[in-house]
Amino acid sequence: AWGVLLGVLLALPQLLPTYELTNHSPRRGGLSLEQATEWEYRFEHLRAFIRPAAFGDPGELDEVPHVDPETGRAVLDSRTGEPVRKLTGFEWDPEHPMLYWEMTGSVGLLPLALAVCGAVLGFRGRAVRALLVVLLLAVLLTLGENGGLFYVFFHLVPGFDLFRFHSRFLLYVDLALAVMAGVGLTLLVERVAAARRRAVGAALVSLALVVCFVDLFVQLGDHNPGIDSRQWGTPPPTALRVAEADEGREPPSRIATSDAERVVFTNAYYRARGWKGDLSPYEPARLMVEPNLALLYDVNNIQLYHPNELYPSWMGDVSNLTFVALDPRVPPGTGPSTIASLFNVRFFIDPLDTLSGRYPVLADFPGDVRIPGGTLVESPPYRIRLHENPDVLPRAFLVPHARLVRETEERSIASAREIVAPGFDPRAEVVLVEGSGGTGPVPDLPPGPPIEAPVSFVEYGPRRVRLEVRAPRDCWLFLGDTWYPGWGA
Repeated sequence: AWGVLLGVLLALPQLLPTYELTNHSPRRGGLSLEQATEWEYRFEHLRAFIRPAAFGDPGELDEVPHVDPETGRAVLDSRTGEPVRKLTGFEWDPEHPMLYWEMTGSVGLLPLALAVCGAVLGFRGRAVRALLVVLLLAVLLTLGENGGLFYVFFHLVPGFDLFRFHSRFLLYVDLALAVMAGVGLTLLVERVAAARRRAVGAALVSLALVVCFVDLFVQLGDHNPGIDSRQWGTPPPTALRVAEADEGREPPSRIATSDAERVVFTNAYYRARGWKGDLSPYEPARLMVEPNLALLYDVNNIQLYHPNELYPSWMGDVSNLTFVALDPRVPPGTGPSTIASLFNVRFFIDPLDTLSGRYPVLADFPGDVRIPGGTLVESPPYRIRLHENPDVLPRAFLVPHARLVRETEERSIASAREIVAPGFDPRAEVVLVEGSGGTGPVPDLPPGPPIEAPVSFVEYGPRRVRLEVRAPRDCWLFLGDTWYPGWGA
């Protein structure tokens, strides 16, 4: 009980803010059972405890002829007539997809055998029986709907419907197996020592450790390859060019990309045949300065890593709208440029040639060959271009007038539609959502021309922003940052 209490106390600094954020995220109110069990863990996936690569290894792809499953004949390239070759090694079953890095819980063969010994030799002990109960519950929860127990927990345990990837209960499966393996090894050594062979017992422990290490190293040791930290820690040419063009601005301008489907990264993955060999094909992916990498290079990418992660809903809607001309909620030829300009996006990284003629090109970088659908059919080379948005607005500026919109179930989308509508001028009015924050009534300020008075940043930090404003009359101050409950001005 004390151990559980200590664990809860240690976790609270993470759990409480995450719970608060969840209530403002797309997961508010919980996920549906279908969303929570999107990646199904089946009984056959348990084979990965014996052989981690039983369902393929995404880190090492092989080139094989592409065969039509219905006819059994080789697929030919429509342009050249040559046989199409595909990459395999990670068999993707659309009916039952498996994420290798989420659903592989191998502890090694020897620990698995020792866990069985621990269960058999120590079955009469209460601790071992308790471990077996933990193991059984964890396996059933890992199996999701296939185990039956997940369905009960999902509907009865508060907060259980806020999580994805039930396969992460493999953590508890591995914990139970590891402790059980320790019990098994201890009981075996005790039996050897009881026969007055202490040296043999010590040698047995040492041998077990060596075998465990070698087994895990052979099976999984190359799954996370070593890379040159200087190469990936050094800003790519796109980030350097952004820093050069934005020098002296505080806070720095933001960037966005037009690659919503992550074509450049996927292409790099296929060209590198995974990530266990030559990693040079990933160099073009570095040029995209994606949200994960952007932080390393002190670049402010307004977009999100993944649509199903935790973030404030209103931030997600605005961020997703900046994918130029790809969001279906944006009328063609209008919104994205308005959204980008309003939220201080000064630079676009564009590998898909969607911005040619719309924004001036700051720099042009060579790309590589695209591989559609994971095959080796080569399409024309593409280039990664860095564009500058000449209509970008400052991070903070003054606006003469405000307009209220009604609160709806999707209030952030409602306000986003207002500001992407044709004819909307962000310098002339701000859009406020009823009930979204603030204190007291909204002043009814008359419309007027844009206010050119300066707004300068005195301090810009993660918890506090200080601005110096010289307003010629009553007006609104717009700050293009993410609002969050608890913020005050």
